Amino acid sequence: MHVAESFGVRVTFNATATGIGQFLPMHQQSKHFRTNQPSSTSFQTSFHTAPPFYTHITLTQQKRNFSLKMLFNTIAISALLGFLGQASAAAIPEAPNASELQSRNVVGSVTYYETGLGACGWWSADSDYIVALDWELFDPHTPNGNPNNNDLCGRKMRVFANGKSVDVTLVDRCAGCARGDVDLSPAAFQALAPLAVGRMSGNWVWI
Repeated sequence: MHVAESFGVRVTFNATATGIGQFLPMHQQSKHFRTNQPSSTSFQTSFHTAPPFYTHITLTQQKRNFSLKMLFNTIAISALLGFLGQASAAAIPEAPNASELQSRNVVGSVTYYETGLGACGWWSADSDYIVALDWELFDPHTPNGNPNNNDLCGRKMRVFANGKSVDVTLVDRCAGCARGDVDLSPAAFQALAPLAVGRMSGNWVWI
């Protein structure tokens, strides 16, 4: 028996010792071909279907596309969450820590302003020894948005500048001050330097 296979076609040939070929059936779905020669020679062919490579390629491409979509969605969501987090952080002032409120070296600018009705709800005159604290340190201590009830109102502070010091009472909020700055009444500022100085560096501590 001789078997040959090429291009997905298997051919089986069986010849007897006398040279007369005989047909050997392989299975029911085979196709048979006979020759017209006197000696009966029979061929059997079996066709094999090629693997569906195109199907595998299509599935691989679909998986790749799905992975790219998932990656894009993850990056987009991460970027959105990062943007929202930064916006929230910028909108909410950071509360002062205990060490900053009790520190003897809170450094900032020392200025003066025209007094009147302060954020704590009290009236003051230019001759009073009072101070307005920067909004970043003041606002976190305001309950329910009412500065009159701020728990820093009425606290005593000692301000150091120009080699001198002055004791003042906190009665107001300074909206234009940077963190650590204090805005004094004219009388309190003059205890440290002439009004013509206008602004100077200093530090302060709660007392």
